[in-house]
Amino acid sequence: MRGLIETVALMFVYLAVGFIARKTGLITDTSSKSLSKTILCVTQPFMLVNAIMTNEYSEEKLKSFGIVLIIGIIVHAVGAVIAMLSVLWMKDQEERRISEVAMVFANCGLDGLT
Repeated sequence: MRGLIETVALMFVYLAVGFIARKTGLITDTSSKSLSKTILCVTQPFMLVNAIMTNEYSEEKLKSFGIVLIIGIIVHAVGAVIAMLSVLWMKDQEERRISEVAMVFANCGLDGLT
């Protein structure tokens, strides 16, 4: 439970720093796009390589990985169905697609940082 509280607290610190940086003009629309691209193309791949290189592997961990992968696929599939059903009332097709993606993939990138 303590780990969960620390993770949520860290996410709020990230949120506060980003909010303050945006409000003070330290981060603009252009720099926001550059930061997003850097995180996606540089930071996350290095985090993946780091996770692969620093973990010890065993048969039990491989089984756990398989179970978590299957659960993740199921959760995303259910989330996608819920997202599709929740935007049926929207008339604008572009807004509907954007909303579906935002509902399914809202915090996927942040999970790797915590």
